[in-house]
Amino acid sequence: MSIPHSIIFALVALLICQSSAAQFAFTLQYKGSCDDTAGFVCQMKAYTENIQTLISPNGTVSETVTTVIGALSSATIVKSSLADRDYLGNATFGIHTSMQNHYIVFDGRLTDDIPEVTSSLVCFGGTGEIADAGGAWLGATGAVSLSGCYDPVDSTIQATVVSRVFA
Repeated sequence: MSIPHSIIFALVALLICQSSAAQFAFTLQYKGSCDDTAGFVCQMKAYTENIQTLISPNGTVSETVTTVIGALSSATIVKSSLADRDYLGNATFGIHTSMQNHYIVFDGRLTDDIPEVTSSLVCFGGTGEIADAGGAWLGATGAVSLSGCYDPVDSTIQATVVSRVFA
């Protein structure tokens, strides 16, 4: 008895799907402040968000970020100095009583500073990889990208973090 090719292909596809890691992406807009007294450390928070990006017919792009009541994420970015391009970071997720248990740790490299001509802002971009994870993120791997601006006048920072996670 011969097994039809369609059944063989279906079984192979099923095996491939079951053996591959689940993947998802997230985007969060973090806001916080930085301290340069001992290296360069930025503490930021992001809340449950709805992010809407609109591309208009005339080619302009706009974005609206609306926060909602719910869980949050707290992130830290550490560099040995303001001028250093290499960074270490971590982010926790959840509610205040449990968020320290659900985390990712990542590291990577930032671009050279890009000064904003009309203000005191210093902007950056960067990429990195998830190096460790725990709790709901246990076993996660993936990529992290960030872009944002730091204001050395008032030490504020706003950064958008995008990640592709394999769990």
